[in-house]
Amino acid sequence: MVSKKVWIGIVVLLVILGGFWIFWNSQYIPGAKEKSVVDMTPEELEKLWGRETEPSKILTFASLTSNGVSAKGGELSGFAFKVNNLLGEDSEFSYEITLSSPTIIQKSCNTTPEEAESWISIGGQESFIIANGESFVTKVLIFVPENQPLCTVKYKINVYDKEGKNYASENVTMNIRA
Repeated sequence: MVSKKVWIGIVVLLVILGGFWIFWNSQYIPGAKEKSVVDMTPEELEKLWGRETEPSKILTFASLTSNGVSAKGGELSGFAFKVNNLLGEDSEFSYEITLSSPTIIQKSCNTTPEEAESWISIGGQESFIIANGESFVTKVLIFVPENQPLCTVKYKINVYDKEGKNYASENVTMNIRA
């Protein structure tokens, strides 16, 4: 017959292994490790992209689990983006967020383009200086009104150099859900 100490040892081992299994698999449970861009600090935003092998002029990030922004009426949502200075010298940049397809907004979302642009509560435009080879990271926060119907909105990030010429552009899709 197996002694009491052996049984206790087996139970302790199973509890420890069960804990490791739960910890390991929690990263695969939807929503378990998801963190919204809205809640991230500037330091956390900077870490999103890691080290790029070939830097792009602009990179976007909506969330840890999707390719677009998912927003619900009455809640704050958002996305982050990173601008890399590839000009070879310190330079001033600016950006503005606009609608990518204003005419589609009226048909699919039953709202005006001006109203959809007004949902951008923080980060609609800004000017900044980036040292040569460095980057600028920021987030754009969007508040969708409470009773907004389901639809898809495409915002466009337009980044300009110091002469006002288009340096880079990127589209971000926002899916409004129930």
